[in-house]
Amino acid sequence: MKLLAKILMIIFIPIAQTFSQSDRPLVSGGDLLFYLDKTSFQGKENKIYTEFSIMIYADNLKLTEESGKYSASVKIDYELTDLKDKTVNTKSWETVAQFDSVNEVKSLVVYDKWGELTSADNYKLKVEIKDLESRKTGKINSTIEIKDFASDSIELSEIQFINGTKESDSGSEKIPNPARRYGLLNPILYFYYELYSSTLNDFVDINFSVTDEAGVIAKKLNSVLEIKEKSKGYIQGINVSKLPSGVYTFTISAKSIDAKVISVKRNFEILQLDYFAKTPMISKEDSDMMEKLLDYIAEPYQLSQYKKLNSFNKANFILNFFKNLDPDPTTEENEYLQNLLARFHYANQKFSWGKTEGWTTERGRIFIQNGKPDEIDYHNMDMDSRPYEIWYYRGNRELFYVFGDLNSNGRYSLLHSNKEGEIYNISWRELVSRL
Repeated sequence: MKLLAKILMIIFIPIAQTFSQSDRPLVSGGDLLFYLDKTSFQGKENKIYTEFSIMIYADNLKLTEESGKYSASVKIDYELTDLKDKTVNTKSWETVAQFDSVNEVKSLVVYDKWGELTSADNYKLKVEIKDLESRKTGKINSTIEIKDFASDSIELSEIQFINGTKESDSGSEKIPNPARRYGLLNPILYFYYELYSSTLNDFVDINFSVTDEAGVIAKKLNSVLEIKEKSKGYIQGINVSKLPSGVYTFTISAKSIDAKVISVKRNFEILQLDYFAKTPMISKEDSDMMEKLLDYIAEPYQLSQYKKLNSFNKANFILNFFKNLDPDPTTEENEYLQNLLARFHYANQKFSWGKTEGWTTERGRIFIQNGKPDEIDYHNMDMDSRPYEIWYYRGNRELFYVFGDLNSNGRYSLLHSNKEGEIYNISWRELVSRL
């Protein structure tokens, strides 16, 4: 049994129709929605190694509860055949995703991945995923092309879109992004590629470019790599937070010392706040994600109003909500939204715990709502108490929040505050005391 890692993503209406048919993520049919993408690399013995990755919306899965923990189990059936229906490989496995709470499911996706070593050719791909509790099933049936690599002085793999990396028992592991979506809440386009060279100690010029649907270059970067290995992978990132919603082409070009130039390119999508001005409705996944954000930053009556709206009116509500909070509508940027996203990403960087995203923790929530504290009183090394810290905000009135690591495992809970609506417990010191 494999464990599916969980990642936060902002989820929008399926995008298969917006990509060119020759280069797009695959989207399942049926009543269980998932995405599938593939990336090919040079393999052993003149074969091609293709990595397949899938992404499932967590709130599409039915949970089971045991000892206060929640999990969802799925069965994955995979089959790869040639165009004459001769089986290349077939396998099935069951896997499980674990969650700390029901609310966590609303804002997360789960993924899995596997690899295949084949010759370059066209193949038929079948993938079926079944939720073992609800019996919901999603299916993909598609023809895919696995391209060969030329035997030149330098060569590039296909581009793999990722959401960064995470540490595992085997070291650093890539987190795939099969939907190829970036933008709001996911502003850095992380990608992985491999460079192959027949000679060592040469220098290669690498150019990265992002072009829009009209062919206009929106981003352009370059670097120089010194070749120390005949095959090496690279993870890099480009900030796309300023680019408007749309489908873009990402191109990597490499120029060797002998002036040979090779290029690879793939399409991806950017979804920003302006997306809500262009679409007449939002999906359930959109709605749930935005509801979680609004729960942090909106007034109770606004959240209640949002919940009552249909999918057509929710898109307009979200657009107007952030517009009304823009401190300077005369500028192109929404400074309120930029500040909110900066808090969001800081919370993820500083307060994540295990598989729990930092923004969903209590410290993350308070940070997103209030910003950086004016003062933090740390008590991490006190002999007579478990670790705790007190955040102070000094505005029109002083507010404080006490967070404690009651299990001494790095997970802090809100124990006490003088803010209306938050937990109030004047005996909080007894909770952190070791005596």
